[in-house]
Amino acid sequence: MRPTLVSIVFAAVVTLALPSVAGEKPKECMTDCLDAIVNTLASALKEADVAKAMSVYVDSPEVLAIQPNGAGFPGPDKIKAMYADAFKDAKFHEVKFDFVSTHLEDGFGFAYFTMRAVIETPSDGKKFEQYVQGTWLLKKVKKGWAIQAEHYSPMKDIEHMRPLDAPDGGASPAPDEKKDEKKDEAPCEKKP
Repeated sequence: MRPTLVSIVFAAVVTLALPSVAGEKPKECMTDCLDAIVNTLASALKEADVAKAMSVYVDSPEVLAIQPNGAGFPGPDKIKAMYADAFKDAKFHEVKFDFVSTHLEDGFGFAYFTMRAVIETPSDGKKFEQYVQGTWLLKKVKKGWAIQAEHYSPMKDIEHMRPLDAPDGGASPAPDEKKDEKKDEAPCEKKP
């Protein structure tokens, strides 16, 4: 499997959490602003549909995608090729985005999120859990919002690709497991 080709595509199905949008209510934004991108991209990944994936991007030669390994894909043709290669190497079963921060106003915006996907390599049937964090730079277009640029990077202290068939389920804990570990720590006490 070539996890680097899969990494950028990993940004797909999104569960929105408290977006901040100038002049709009959060509920309206979740429905009208980013849901179309999330739903379309999630569907495209699960169906291995390059054209559908491309429909969430700005139709411009300035569009850009950057993978967690630093590989850049400037322009629509290179992004199409990135998706086509990724779909040869991986089948997406689950994809989930959790937004940490979003802001949309005056035709431009950004979204920062973490992402988790369950991916299967068709060549050997092995399944992996993939974790990345990402940022979308968004532009208002006639159909709503579209991705102008995206950048994904590994998450600190989280293994980028965890084999699901390993006896321990992978070498490093998932982000949620790390949060649970902190709950067991003794709280800090203030000294007088």
